[in-house]
Amino acid sequence: MDSLLELNIYQAIFNFLNQNDGNMKKIYILFILTVTVAPVSSQTLKPHTMLLEEYNVDSWDSLSRTMYSYTQNQLFSEISSDYDKFTNNWDLKIKKEHIRDNIGNDEIVNYFNWNQLSIGWDSSSRFIYTWKDSINIETYAFQYYSAGWNNRILDSNKYNSQNRIAIKYSFLWDVSTLKYEIANKTIYTYNSYGLNDSTMKLSYDSGAATWDTISLLIKTYNSNGNNDSLITYNYSSGNGFLKASLRYHYYTNFDEDSVRIYSTFNHGINKWITNYKSEYEYRSDNLLFRITASNWYPQLNEFIYTFQQTFLYPEISSIENYVNEIVSLPFPNPADNTIQLDFKKNVQNLNVKIYNSLGMEIHNKIFNGQIFKCDISKLKSGIYFISIEHPNASQSYSFIKN
Repeated sequence: MDSLLELNIYQAIFNFLNQNDGNMKKIYILFILTVTVAPVSSQTLKPHTMLLEEYNVDSWDSLSRTMYSYTQNQLFSEISSDYDKFTNNWDLKIKKEHIRDNIGNDEIVNYFNWNQLSIGWDSSSRFIYTWKDSINIETYAFQYYSAGWNNRILDSNKYNSQNRIAIKYSFLWDVSTLKYEIANKTIYTYNSYGLNDSTMKLSYDSGAATWDTISLLIKTYNSNGNNDSLITYNYSSGNGFLKASLRYHYYTNFDEDSVRIYSTFNHGINKWITNYKSEYEYRSDNLLFRITASNWYPQLNEFIYTFQQTFLYPEISSIENYVNEIVSLPFPNPADNTIQLDFKKNVQNLNVKIYNSLGMEIHNKIFNGQIFKCDISKLKSGIYFISIEHPNASQSYSFIKN
């Protein structure tokens, strides 16, 4: 289930409880605790390698590889390589570095291109993010030229009452005036579950001082909160919105494969024409490990394999086993003034976070030691979630504040 949908359901239940007497609250809260105290899915395990292969006649040939590395100091790196069939070597291509704050938000993302002549990494571009209450409010983009960083793009966001992006403005740097000039804007709308269901892009005409519509993206969702269709409409000044681009159907169930089918709208015959599909395979621990793409061949009336992505993960059987080896359940539960976690051994650099029922973070601390205690005396009564995060794993528990 989508996390936003989950939070809305929790809030609806919590609002209902507040309308009942104290005894009813206790009965229902105990029920909620029973269903939420289960460990989080092992999908939070992070891959260390992604391989891309192309299907050639009757075998898969390696094309590219991305290596991921995670550190305790909030630095996350990706290094991609292309496979050289003549030398049978992996040639370095692009490096991407994420410098993050103590709650995992990107503060700076640097891109580098591999220089085969100098045998080193050349700076390419940089993105700097500004956050407020874990919401990205501005993004600066810079391009590297010869000996320095040049301004390029500024994105500035405006939010609705639910703290979701309502309008994104983009500004281009004008080298003649040495200031940002407005370029375009994107307007977002959301359904009752808080899921983005439409995105409209507009370009600013500085001469006429008007906004010209460019495109409209419409999304629909299934009962599980997963996106099941996507249609892009391009805007024509004489004809209004015209269907274009792709749509896909997204079926998600960890007991069976997921499939997305992509189509393009053909205006000549006024119908959708199938292009290709992507098939998603999961391991027994619900981790996505392979994506296979196939192109549609009308003359054969079938799909033919084209590309395949494979994800490799650290050799950890499951996050549940990994975390349960070092931590007990939070206690006391329900709690009045203090919540405590006892680890079975000394731990280093574990990130311990506490969230309220709306998903808002109210505590964040890097913990070293064996016994973790947190003062919750000033928190309002209700359901809270405590999350323990490690570079390779994370675990969440719920507790009640009396």
